[in-house]
Amino acid sequence: MQQFGLLRSQRFAPLFAVQFLGAFNDNLLKFAIILFAAFNPAGGLLNDIVVVLTATVLVLPWLLFSALAGQWADKYEKHRLVRRVKLAEVGIMVFAAVGLLLGRLDVMVLALFLSGAQSAVFAPLKYSLLPQYLSADELVGGNGLVQAGTCMAILLGTAIGGQLMVIPQSGVMWTSLSLLLVAVIGWWASAGLPPVAVGAPQLQVRFNPVVESMRILRIARDDHPGCIWNMLALAWFWMMGAFFLSILPLYLRDTLHGNVAELSALFVLLSVGTGVGSLLCERLSKKYSGLALSRAGALGVLLLSVELFLMGWLYAPGPDGLQWAGLLRVGLDATVLGLCAGCYVVPLQARLQGRSSRVNCARILAAAGIVDASFIIASGVLATVLVWVCSEWQWSLAWAILAFACIHAIYMTLLWRLPIKEHAAS
Repeated sequence: MQQFGLLRSQRFAPLFAVQFLGAFNDNLLKFAIILFAAFNPAGGLLNDIVVVLTATVLVLPWLLFSALAGQWADKYEKHRLVRRVKLAEVGIMVFAAVGLLLGRLDVMVLALFLSGAQSAVFAPLKYSLLPQYLSADELVGGNGLVQAGTCMAILLGTAIGGQLMVIPQSGVMWTSLSLLLVAVIGWWASAGLPPVAVGAPQLQVRFNPVVESMRILRIARDDHPGCIWNMLALAWFWMMGAFFLSILPLYLRDTLHGNVAELSALFVLLSVGTGVGSLLCERLSKKYSGLALSRAGALGVLLLSVELFLMGWLYAPGPDGLQWAGLLRVGLDATVLGLCAGCYVVPLQARLQGRSSRVNCARILAAAGIVDASFIIASGVLATVLVWVCSEWQWSLAWAILAFACIHAIYMTLLWRLPIKEHAAS
């Protein structure tokens, strides 16, 4: 089946809709919190720290719940679990709406944490359902659609969130209603998921997050050659994304003197680029190996990071913000950066799914979620330190981007540790 034909398939379309709506809500809520904190006249360094830690708050639950979620996904009926997770999302968005309407940043952050918890439970369900719904030759295309859909959800969540929050007097109310409506539609869409065979019904579920996290990491290590390296390379994508999504609002505000509308546009272009790169992977993978695409994408991210540094360092915007030349340049940078990131992540995700044994698939993907969360949290710590250093020394945040580019150049060597030869899943 052609890649876009999957969107008309009953075995893929409901899952695509559920993950799309969930990603939309996560990003609508996250961006609403970023705007509330970053552009609050009464804010200060503490609000800036909240901005750079939003991604960390969203994924911290992955460390706590991924091991348990992976066990549930292998032991129980995945389609039923997805429906329960989406029902929980409705309740979480009610809580988030209360925080927004009261203007309570602490309640908003707690709601974001709870939203991350339900996402942590959903992730191994989503990614382990893909190899059950799709054939081996459809995995790259299916993953490309999921990644592109996620990017489109980020795009819409960011764009719509930015427009709703700035509506005079009633912006918070419309944002709250949108969160609730999307959660309800996502719960309704989950009813269409086709049933699949249970992976390991005899599995004994254990609740100790530390012990079980270590256990599923060992399962991943022993499942197939290169699994851990694959997971580490994949986790770097999420660290890159978390870093840029946390630094760019402050970089645009302080270094480029941008406004809310320009920040929304920047996030939209970044998401468009990632979506286009993800969709291109299906076509490019017919000519080039998956790892070759990932390596090219990693190199592109490095070059675009240096370009963003140079723009912030050399380009001097006026007191009224960016002019057209500056807007076009930073917009092109964001688009190409996203495109390279999409080419980087999709082959790695398909490779991990395709090579994992079916009996352990959900737990391996949960282990990947734990590694992803660890890297995103590390990204939040790194971004916080860099923002504090730049604030103390009165440096441009362009130097923070350059520091990350240097770390990325070192980490790229991991991709060359992955064996090129593919092995079939057992």
